Amino acid sequence: MCGIAGIFDRLHSKRPVNKEKLEAMSDEIAYRGRDGVGYAYDDGVGLAHRRLSIIDLEGGIQPMQDTQHTTTLIFNGMIYNFKDLRNKLISAGHSFKTTSDTEVLLNSYRAWGVECVKRFDGFFAFALYDKSKDILFCARDVLGKKPFYYRQDDDGFFYFASDLTALRASFDSKPTLSSTSFQDYLTLGFIPQPKTIFDDIFQLEPGQSITLKRGSSDTIFREFTTPYIHKNFDNVGSFDDATTKTEALLKQSVSKRLIADVPVGTLLSGGLDSGLITALIAKETSNVTAFTASFDDKNLDEAEAAADVAKHLGMKHKILKINDISESVIDDISVISSEPFADAAIIPLYLICKEAKKDVTVLLSGDGGDELFAGYSRYASFLKQENFKHIFSYETRQLLFKKLSEIYPQNLKIPYFLRAGASFEAWAENTAGGYLRNIAIMRPRHVSQLLSQTLRTKNASYTSQHYFDKNFSDYNGNPEDVINYARYADLKLWLPARMLLKADRASMAASIELRCPLLDLQLCQLALGIPYNFLQHPSGGKKILRTIAEKYLPQQHLMRPKQGFVMNIAHLLRRQWANRLEAVVCDTTLEKTDLFDIRVLKKMMKQHFSKTHDHSRILWAVIQLEAYLRNQDYL
Repeated sequence: MCGIAGIFDRLHSKRPVNKEKLEAMSDEIAYRGRDGVGYAYDDGVGLAHRRLSIIDLEGGIQPMQDTQHTTTLIFNGMIYNFKDLRNKLISAGHSFKTTSDTEVLLNSYRAWGVECVKRFDGFFAFALYDKSKDILFCARDVLGKKPFYYRQDDDGFFYFASDLTALRASFDSKPTLSSTSFQDYLTLGFIPQPKTIFDDIFQLEPGQSITLKRGSSDTIFREFTTPYIHKNFDNVGSFDDATTKTEALLKQSVSKRLIADVPVGTLLSGGLDSGLITALIAKETSNVTAFTASFDDKNLDEAEAAADVAKHLGMKHKILKINDISESVIDDISVISSEPFADAAIIPLYLICKEAKKDVTVLLSGDGGDELFAGYSRYASFLKQENFKHIFSYETRQLLFKKLSEIYPQNLKIPYFLRAGASFEAWAENTAGGYLRNIAIMRPRHVSQLLSQTLRTKNASYTSQHYFDKNFSDYNGNPEDVINYARYADLKLWLPARMLLKADRASMAASIELRCPLLDLQLCQLALGIPYNFLQHPSGGKKILRTIAEKYLPQQHLMRPKQGFVMNIAHLLRRQWANRLEAVVCDTTLEKTDLFDIRVLKKMMKQHFSKTHDHSRILWAVIQLEAYLRNQDYL
């Protein structure tokens, strides 16, 4: 809903910050807040804020100082429980000039110090300069809904911003591309946090704060995700109890997310999650419009199903036609993402947010339901995979299935049951490695083949699996628990770096604040304690949500198969975008980067064009990477 940027001199208080750099950083995040811009300067510190006004349109101007003029804050996000916190702070003697959640955050720090973040129910990234202690205190919300990038230069200046491109503006020369991050990107389609595509730029991880004390080289990181993101699985007594509590928390969550001083809407697809959220909104108010994306491809279009739901609920409804699939959208998305990002679902999300902006400034979405309530089909297949592994020892699986994975053909023209290479590879791995292969856009072995010889040698000992090893480190080997660990890994890794990055960039580029009721913190805390057998359902998980939805949605809607919010990228790469793909792969510019083995890349393109293989995910990742590098002057 806003953008922040700043510079802090860690070594000396009297060195002035470079105002031109800060203004350049601020200009790069102007799209995140077109309603206002503000700057604050003090000894050795400069703060910039770009505002998208949602709460207290007149009074919430930033940067904001406390009444003692010792603490200055820039804040991006929303604190849903700000009214309750405000009342507590008033009772404790704090005074307020505005009705904004920004001032509540500021006084919360005054009252509770760095521990204040544990009291916030919402999403945020903020930076706060406390002159009395001469510290910079920054934090990012538990789920990582809002971004926070940072770096430190050789002269001791600390830079931060809401956008990776804004951090680029702080450099005097080009930062170095990270070879391991490049490998992560080709494996996953995104770069896991805290890394970025550059060696010298990092991200605060979700649920993490950082404190910098002037004159000290110590950087203090604190984690505050517990108790919301935890491994205390299977602590809900019964299915009925879990369903009752989930419904109550969902109602509260929706109600909180309707708080705004600007028009509010909701994204309505043909799916369960958005339908349930829209139904709960309809119980609260009639002053909300539902927006649905409509595609020419009838296999992807859910407009008719969404219209039936809206009619059933008596909800105002607008169907927005998504037909802008010209080549220019490729470059638009590479700029909007601000980093290499290969989830093509960002395209329709951005386009529908851009259209909805004509009517609203806040949108509610159904993001988070699949991760919390086991809606992904990969969970069921992963469970079968783990059950099968117990038939063989690890050594036997390594000996037998690793070799089979290398020799089995991968061809769309042969029967499906013969295309088992990915399964064999997963069976050969430990649990973490098996799950990596369930979400990877390209198998690690094939990624290695796609790398140039230089990178293959440089990254010889590197694997993206270490992210997953960390999240499965204490897995007990019981297949009944494996989906709980997968959901936990998704909340720590997949959700912030892919799903919420997509939501933030697409909505912010359209000047929309996107809110996610299913990602309420209390709901997350409850959901992780629900055993998987309470979530299993023949239609694809989320049994508890389906049970709740029976009260609100038409029966035929509940029976619809799961359908992702996607575009047919495989088709587009063979038709409308074929010339662009060929230009990227065959032009010598990309080859000169020495990132890819161009021969392998050309072979993949030809296989995709001939329809013997579907390489759309990795080819789209390559197109987006090339567009990003060109926009950043690396090509």
